[in-house]
Amino acid sequence: MQLADLISTALDLDNGFVQGALDGLSADELAKSPDPQSNNIGWLVWHKMRTEDAIVSRLGGKDQVFTAGSWHTKLGRGADPQITGRGEPVDQAVAFRVADPQALKDYCAAVRARTKEFLAGLSEADVNKEMPHPRGGQTTALFYLAILLVDGLQHSGQASYLRGHLRGFGWAPA
Repeated sequence: MQLADLISTALDLDNGFVQGALDGLSADELAKSPDPQSNNIGWLVWHKMRTEDAIVSRLGGKDQVFTAGSWHTKLGRGADPQITGRGEPVDQAVAFRVADPQALKDYCAAVRARTKEFLAGLSEADVNKEMPHPRGGQTTALFYLAILLVDGLQHSGQASYLRGHLRGFGWAPA
C-alpha cells in the first residue's frame, strides 16, 4: 500500500534526525533544557517514541514494546502503558532524566522495528477501520497514523534544535 510506504519512508527519514540529535550526548546533556519550563531532549525523544509505540501497538493489537521489552525498566520509568508524556504535569516532564543514553537509542530502534513490521502489513481496510477517538466518538486508524507523523516530526525537530543549541550543527543525518 502506497500510504504505508509513505509513512514508513517519512519515519525512516525522521529517525535519522532523532539518532543525530542523540548521537554522542551524555545523560546530563539529554537532561538540559533552555529554561525551567521547557522539555529536554531526552523527554522529547522518549515522548515521541512512546507515542509511536502506543499508537502502533493499539492499531496492531499487540502489547507495547515499552512494557513487553522491559524498556520501562531500562529507561527507569514506570510500567504503566498509558504513560506516554501526554498530559504529564510540567514538573514531571522537565525533571525527566535518562540514565543510559544508549538505552534510549535502543528503545527508538525497537519501536521503529515494530512500526516497520506493522506498516508492511497495513491494508486499506486497516486504514479505514473505525476506532474510538481519544476525546469521544469515533475516528479511523488514519487519524492515529496522522498523529504518529505530526507528533513525531514535531518532537524530532524540537530535539534536533536543542541538540544544535547545545553542541552546534551536527544533528543532521549524513
